[in-house]
Amino acid sequence: MIQIRKRSIACAALLLCLTVGLSFAISNGEKAKVSGVITGRTGETLTVNSAESGKVIIVLNDDTKVQQPKGLGLRKKQMSATVLIPGLKVSVDGVGDAQSRVVARLLTSALTTWKWPKPFKPD
Repeated sequence: MIQIRKRSIACAALLLCLTVGLSFAISNGEKAKVSGVITGRTGETLTVNSAESGKVIIVLNDDTKVQQPKGLGLRKKQMSATVLIPGLKVSVDGVGDAQSRVVARLLTSALTTWKWPKPFKPD
């Protein structure tokens, strides 16, 4: 009887640890770094699916900087927030708000611009 009780307590503790580890909760004012893929966008909020943190809600505001690395990544190009579409890989630096969301200060995305090669013209 005692072994069954110990086993059930151990299973409950393990389940609690797993549940806490899978949820991403950020407290108000805490700094956060999230990188992942945008899975959805509604107005000024993005849903980012991160390997480390799971699903995270990102809030954009007027102070959010959206940048794209140029060349080797030493220079950055400022972009509009309208280029942030689902499927894009992003890296976000921000702070938590009262609703456990991340308010983005800096959002970096490796946007790729495709350029078609010029057709070959023989002399």
